[in-house]
Amino acid sequence: MRSSSWPGEGDALVLKRFPYLLTVPFLAVLLWTAIAAPAPAEAQEPETETISTLLYPGWNMVGWVDRPTPVARIFEDIPELTHIYGWDTQDQRYRRSTPTSTGYRMSRAVLGQGLWFFIAGDAVVEWVRPVWDRYALLSLEAGLNLTGWAGGDAEPIETAFGRFGDRLRIAWRWDAEAQRFDVYVPGAGASSTLTTLNRGDAMLVDLVEPATWWQSAYGNTAFLFTEEVAAERQEAIRSGLADAIAFFAEHYGIHPPEFPLHPVEGPRSSVTTVFLGRPPSSRVSSSTVQDQQRGHGPLS
Repeated sequence: MRSSSWPGEGDALVLKRFPYLLTVPFLAVLLWTAIAAPAPAEAQEPETETISTLLYPGWNMVGWVDRPTPVARIFEDIPELTHIYGWDTQDQRYRRSTPTSTGYRMSRAVLGQGLWFFIAGDAVVEWVRPVWDRYALLSLEAGLNLTGWAGGDAEPIETAFGRFGDRLRIAWRWDAEAQRFDVYVPGAGASSTLTTLNRGDAMLVDLVEPATWWQSAYGNTAFLFTEEVAAERQEAIRSGLADAIAFFAEHYGIHPPEFPLHPVEGPRSSVTTVFLGRPPSSRVSSSTVQDQQRGHGPLS
């Protein structure tokens, strides 16, 4: 993956190939990096978000969405858990951990990692777990990858996997309740049984070459829409911004800071978008850009 610097003259071809990057979403990312820094933490910490996962007797495939955590802590939190397997992409083999294992084992689980859990007994276990408020940019290797999904719920599989392009061969997700694999094959249409992803899911992904995978959509951007901005335009702005952020995250390793965005419907169907930020050791400032509906890009 390239360094997290902004493209220079040598990247002019990128902008020619992707002219939509010059519209509002691209300028949003540019302004974020140029003038904004994350807002200071508030005095009161926000409540930690949690999700609930049902673990069935036997094998379960889960995606890790919490902070890096020692596997010993996971065993403590889930008494019915007897085995954890994580996939070593470099060696193309599993690392196994038990409550007492040593040697070639996993030491911790990290954000975006896929894991196999084995649950003993006959009862379904409800596992309530925290979600780390951190962007997920994953590095996947050629061949098999056991990876988690830290993005949103009900994400269409074509959207989630679309960024791989022709690098994706096939993907599987284990349905613990039905005790079978759901599969996704690019271009297979209705014969693919893996159709959506939810936060905390995991899947086996087979790639023909390495890839980086941005899973956090438009990040923690706060959208402050006025009543004049139609619902369709709101969705277009969110989608376009997510595409631009994903492009620069996957190609340059850029993680956007938290940033409020205030789109206002203007004359002749133009959209004025105000980005408010707080540069380091400076006053609050704002920048304004306009999309003049030139007939291209995600906002056209």
